Amino acid sequence: MKERILKALKELCEGKNEPLKNILISEGISPKQLANAPLLLEKILYHYSDFNISTIDSFFQRIVRTFNKELNISQDFNIEINTDEATDFAVDRFLQNSNEQPEIHKILIAFIHEKILNGKSWNIKGDLNRIAREVLKDDALILGETDIPLIFDFIKELKKIMHDFEEKMDAIASKLLNGIKELGLEIDDFKYGKAGAFSFIMKSLKSNRDYEPGSRFLSVLESDFEWYKKNDPNLRLIEEALDTFLRSGSLELFEIYESGFRKYATAKEILKNIYTFSVYEELKKMFDDYRSDKNVLLVSDFTRLLAKHLRNEEVSYVYSRIGSRFDHFLIDEFQDTSLLQWTGIKTLVENSVSQGNICLVVGDPKQAIYRWRGGEIELIEKQLSETDFPAYAEKFNLSSNFRSYNAIVAFNNQFFNKVSKEFTGDTDEYILLNQIFKESAQQARKDFPSSGYVEINYIAKPEQVRESFLIPAREKLLEQIKQCIQDGFSLKDMTILVRDRKDTIVTANLLQTENIPFVSYDSLQLQHSPAVRLLLSLLCWINDHSDALALTESTFLYLQYFAFPESSISENLGKINDAGRNSLPESLIQKWDKLQKLPLYELVEELILILEINDPDAYLQRFQDAVLEYVQTETGSIPGFLDWWEKGNFSVVLPESQDAIQIMTIHKSKGLEFPVVIIPFADWEFMAGRPGLLWLKPDSEPLNTFPALPVNFGSGLKNTIFESEYYKEEALTVIDNLNLLYVAFTRAVVRLYVNTQIAKNIPKNGIKNIYQLINQVLPPNPDDSFQTIFGEKSGFEGTKHKTGSNIAYVVMNEYIVNSRT
Repeated sequence: MKERILKALKELCEGKNEPLKNILISEGISPKQLANAPLLLEKILYHYSDFNISTIDSFFQRIVRTFNKELNISQDFNIEINTDEATDFAVDRFLQNSNEQPEIHKILIAFIHEKILNGKSWNIKGDLNRIAREVLKDDALILGETDIPLIFDFIKELKKIMHDFEEKMDAIASKLLNGIKELGLEIDDFKYGKAGAFSFIMKSLKSNRDYEPGSRFLSVLESDFEWYKKNDPNLRLIEEALDTFLRSGSLELFEIYESGFRKYATAKEILKNIYTFSVYEELKKMFDDYRSDKNVLLVSDFTRLLAKHLRNEEVSYVYSRIGSRFDHFLIDEFQDTSLLQWTGIKTLVENSVSQGNICLVVGDPKQAIYRWRGGEIELIEKQLSETDFPAYAEKFNLSSNFRSYNAIVAFNNQFFNKVSKEFTGDTDEYILLNQIFKESAQQARKDFPSSGYVEINYIAKPEQVRESFLIPAREKLLEQIKQCIQDGFSLKDMTILVRDRKDTIVTANLLQTENIPFVSYDSLQLQHSPAVRLLLSLLCWINDHSDALALTESTFLYLQYFAFPESSISENLGKINDAGRNSLPESLIQKWDKLQKLPLYELVEELILILEINDPDAYLQRFQDAVLEYVQTETGSIPGFLDWWEKGNFSVVLPESQDAIQIMTIHKSKGLEFPVVIIPFADWEFMAGRPGLLWLKPDSEPLNTFPALPVNFGSGLKNTIFESEYYKEEALTVIDNLNLLYVAFTRAVVRLYVNTQIAKNIPKNGIKNIYQLINQVLPPNPDDSFQTIFGEKSGFEGTKHKTGSNIAYVVMNEYIVNSRT
């Protein structure tokens, strides 16, 4: 970012960037102010150390290091970015220590027993990992010491609530069923039979426990006639049943349901996570052990430390400690800032504003797509102007679009103007949604050489399975790639945006099959390099000479990718069967004893020489760097390294020079732009990315024993005392998905292709996924081959655009993408 700012200033000084100059003038910068560019550039260069640009996390890290004594942390701590290793450590250490803590051990045994009774796996490690990840979140709760006996009492209360309700419902339902049987009647003698009113009665038995009265049961409460069939031969018997027990019993069953089901359903939802909740604070202690054992701070720690510490310090003292003073702040991408991050930096901003300085916050609430990482959209939309700085805040809406051609801007203006009208609830969240998209319209630049092009394709899904949509969607994707090449676009001008990693693999496998060069985040992972995989397999074999699987994998990789790459897989597998370990280089076998005695790094170097895979290879070089990193910070043993490697996530960084299509998730594309954007599978469900756990606060006894409890987000919450929280989260999830679609639709410069499903009907209870939304806003026209087009196609001679300059890529068309990884 610093380099880009300096480059822009230099171009202004030399009169080489007329478009930027025109933009600045249109935004109110006077020619006299523009003439100060050389002076500004000179001042920055002379005082470069005062030119501060960093992420909020990096800024916090800088302050933490200066306050290490006050915060009681080591001066030479390391920063741990990968929280997965810390989570695994915490859970493993907790399980190891649980045998020494009788109460903890007791509740874990009870949890395992509960899971087995419910027909689930006894393995609780996944459940513990899930609650452990909650500890590291920005909004993690501080609960204090866990009172295990109190937890057990609470569990008994929950089970009693459930047991009492089930017994009452079962007793009434059984009475009704036995009553009609004694009169010689059967369920089929009543209107609609088992699909009628008796459906709810049968479901109320303990053996079924499916408590949801349907419309037919509710109708018999209103009218006795709803019990009878037309020309019913059992009229007198049914009348007798109604007069003696059926009418009053049905009403009693419904009253018990009405008065007790919400509490029952709430207890049931709380019980699902109560056992892991009981060990929440113990897991926090295990994370503390990880920090002290490894002498590290997790990235998530800095925000929490600073948010707490800065509130208690004079700002002048903070500046004196870090050796810098900041009069003005510019905070970019503010829509993705978490509440805790803002709490940490707000003290400094308040100090700046109080002294008459300018602080600039830049963000677009329509692009807030990181709520799952703590991003708080209401910070920029409401809190800054209404709560934190009501006397100082001024809002400016930037209505000019300097990225996309006219047709793309016009399409997005029209589409998102209509989108907000599809969600018109009166809750705060839907009001927020409409505020966000109220002023979404933008004006396009007038100096682009063509109008641009948008193409929406509606594809039929003949079967229930998603694959029946993916097959024609993949064919359409290949057509679009070929069309762009014919029109003068290169492969590197095209970017394919997908919702998640699963669709990344689907797309990569397609391009792989068609021999179309591509790059993706997965393709940058070291584990996809045959050379790296070969070295890892050999290390496994050297570590354990009896590991036949490691030997077989080593032999196959060596033959397939290095010795006989022209041979088929079956031919090379045949060589393994015939020659076994003798298929490996002879020198490897001859030097076996020597290899086992070498230090890890030297061993890897020797293997590279023996295998003759030492040609320039960025993956191999990165692997050697990883080995060196391990031996410098850890024990240096082979088994230790293999374990460390499994927990890591290693990728290569290369210059972006190859002509290849980029595949990336929408989240990774944020802030970038591409000449051609193709969204091949615009069909994802709104709830696909829903949160795992919500921390909610029961407000009635005995459910409010604890200040907050973790519950699963799902439709089961609709029938609980957490109903309002469920609908709030549902609305926020809708906003997340609309914002995700907005980010995807606004990355394109010249062309945008979108492939979506044909929606057979729109549910009466609202739009549930992206393809229903697109169909509702832009209904497909069968006369136009189920295709909607904006603008027109034109040739392309290249454009200057901002792609992922901070993300480097490598062509991966020669490597297999394994969908199981």
